[in-house]
Amino acid sequence: MDEHTLRVLEFEKIRLFLRQFATSEPGKRRCERLFPSRQTEEVKIWLREVGELREIIGVEGDIPIHGVKDIEEIVEKTRVENFTLTSKELLDIQCTLEVARRVKRFFKRVKDDFPRLRQITENIVILDDLEKKIRNAVGSQGEILDAASAELREIRQRIKHLREKIRQTLDSLLLQADMELVFQERFVTLRNNRYVLPVKSEYKNYLPGIVHDQSQSRATFFIEPLSIVDSNNELSLLIQDEANEEMRILSELTGEVGQRISDILCDIDLMGRLDLIYAKALLSEKLQAVEPLLNDQGKIALSQCRHPILLSTAKKVTLSEESQETVPAGGESSLTLYDFDNVRVVPVDIRMEETTDTLIITGANAGGKTVALKTLGLLTAMAQAGIHIPAYPASELAVFHSIFADIGDEQNIEGNLSTFSAHMVRINAILKEAGHNVLVLLDELGSGTDPSEGAALAIAILDHLREKGAQSVITTHLNLLKTYAYTHGGVENVSVEFDPVTLRPTFRLIYGIPGMSNALAIAGNLGISPQIIKEASRYLKEADRQIIHLMQGLQEKQRSLEIKEAEMVQLKEMTVQYQDKAQQLVELIRSQKEKILSDYEARAKGVVREVEEELKRIIADAKRSDKAQLEERRKASRAVKEKIAAHFDRGKTKKDVIKELEVGQRVRLADVKKGGVVIRADNALRKAEIQIGNVRIRASFKELELVEEKEAREESADTSWRKITTSQPSSQINVIGMRVDEAIPVVEKAIDRALLNGFSELEIIHGIGTGRLRKAIREYLKEHSSVKEFKSGESKKGGTGVTIVEIK
Repeated sequence: MDEHTLRVLEFEKIRLFLRQFATSEPGKRRCERLFPSRQTEEVKIWLREVGELREIIGVEGDIPIHGVKDIEEIVEKTRVENFTLTSKELLDIQCTLEVARRVKRFFKRVKDDFPRLRQITENIVILDDLEKKIRNAVGSQGEILDAASAELREIRQRIKHLREKIRQTLDSLLLQADMELVFQERFVTLRNNRYVLPVKSEYKNYLPGIVHDQSQSRATFFIEPLSIVDSNNELSLLIQDEANEEMRILSELTGEVGQRISDILCDIDLMGRLDLIYAKALLSEKLQAVEPLLNDQGKIALSQCRHPILLSTAKKVTLSEESQETVPAGGESSLTLYDFDNVRVVPVDIRMEETTDTLIITGANAGGKTVALKTLGLLTAMAQAGIHIPAYPASELAVFHSIFADIGDEQNIEGNLSTFSAHMVRINAILKEAGHNVLVLLDELGSGTDPSEGAALAIAILDHLREKGAQSVITTHLNLLKTYAYTHGGVENVSVEFDPVTLRPTFRLIYGIPGMSNALAIAGNLGISPQIIKEASRYLKEADRQIIHLMQGLQEKQRSLEIKEAEMVQLKEMTVQYQDKAQQLVELIRSQKEKILSDYEARAKGVVREVEEELKRIIADAKRSDKAQLEERRKASRAVKEKIAAHFDRGKTKKDVIKELEVGQRVRLADVKKGGVVIRADNALRKAEIQIGNVRIRASFKELELVEEKEAREESADTSWRKITTSQPSSQINVIGMRVDEAIPVVEKAIDRALLNGFSELEIIHGIGTGRLRKAIREYLKEHSSVKEFKSGESKKGGTGVTIVEIK
């Protein structure tokens, strides 16, 4: 992939987006140098790394990567003999080692679900000893600490005591009554690192000592009294000793760094690599991007993809004073940051099957042809650079060996190149490099010259590209190229949709038919007078008019087919939902059957125990009783039998065996006592299909009972009453198109119905839209006492356009 292609696709802007999210200079440099890979396996690894880190950030909130310093150059300098690092440079090294240590320990405790990132971070070398030595010697502001060495601590203590002694001597001079007029002010100061007193110029000879300085007005002399000269001399020597000891400490620590230079450089490299992945993960989150599927067969299937640059909006941010200190002289004091919240971007579907090697995109000006071309090229380059793409899940891209693009006006006045000449120079270079596993993107092929000659040249170029095995996507307005797809296999027409009502492009791509340029309609929308548009229509040839009408008809048919296809998809999804619900009902029936039997068994055992106890008591009393009491005991025995009969009804007659059934006949499932109507019967196989409410169930005759006419009337009346009172309870409601004040009562009633009918879940379909309806419904659900929790639906069942409510 050449730099010219990356430039016209604006890949540099993607690098800029990534740089915004990187946390360190090593990471930012990697963002700036990022380049697409040709190796499918390498690209898969890159994409998976980003996916893993995005998952971790989603759970943990962030990773401890912040704080890495730009230390590669200073670490390399430690190879130079007698080179000594400054305390600030050592502090930067210590900070970076600390971040590396935190990162490695962080990834050690995360689950084993992230093998790619674990593999990277396992190679980080923890340099605890070096980090500790620097931390004990250098403070947070870059100062060398007393704890750096015993000698330094002793020297500084001596300096402290000596300073106190000098100040006491000078303070006593300032307080002497006979010296009151001598001093300009009563304070002690320093000149040339020696303690002095401010003396009025007229009294400069009154105080014996050494003059070190005088004020700009010459009214004050700064004199070192003779009484402290020796102490000042001693202090100067101690200060020099302190500096020498500090230098020795820095030199020693520099040597320690030099001994671990390979490990430190390894950590810097790994942290830079991880920072690049971190930037990719944050960009993926901001773009709501996905990890695409990859192939080597040239297949492209991008669903609802969006151009990432169109999604971005720039804003200027003024740097803080601290940040401005790091800006080079003459640099800007503000920074451009990007948000990715442009909701007006229209997503498109871009597809190229394995059997297709050329797409010819035609249609109206400003209809989105070039944007579609750039979107395909840029998303392919992003994916091959290991960056997630803004598209629907399961979108698929091919990994190409090279991508070549000729997009935009390459006119060069200084080089004496017209627009057409510039295009030809670029296309000639592409033709030399084109071949198998190469993607070629050509904008307005054949334009800039005579239409007939341009079209002929464009067709010859396409023939040559196809012969060399390249995959091509071109945009054009030339009619001859529109017919090319109908006469050549592996070539497909694609048009940008134009709304005949609003006379404006919709930016959607329609596959299988060419598009019209709609130049007259667009010119009218841009302010050209209707009279001129009418005159222009008169100059169109009859053949051109017929072609326009034909293509309009094709577009109307295509639009109608798309609507029908969408309806079929919806019906298929509803069928799957009903099948799932039927299966759930079957499972519910089975579980209820088991529960009923279990309860019945427990109840029977309890009754048997009671009867046994009662009979034992009766027998024991009978043995002790006389004949007069015998009748009472018999009555008690009969009472026990009646009690048993009350629990185990023996009066029921066995139902007749069903020999044959007719459609429309009412029956009942024997196990669960659920009644329904026969909608299909196979008397030979002794099986039937029963409609019970909204559910169809297949059952054998032996699982069914006939419903007598009287029972059927009672069930029918009961069913009618339930329909009136419950309005066919369902676990799904649709509030799309309602206002908030209309939708909330509907949701409230649906929850009440769900509670009455024993539903454990309620599905609320509200759509995506602006998100206002979804937000209002979810705010209401948060406060509802019968709602346990709620979540968005699965992506294949509506995603964020659906809220699944779990009922308490």
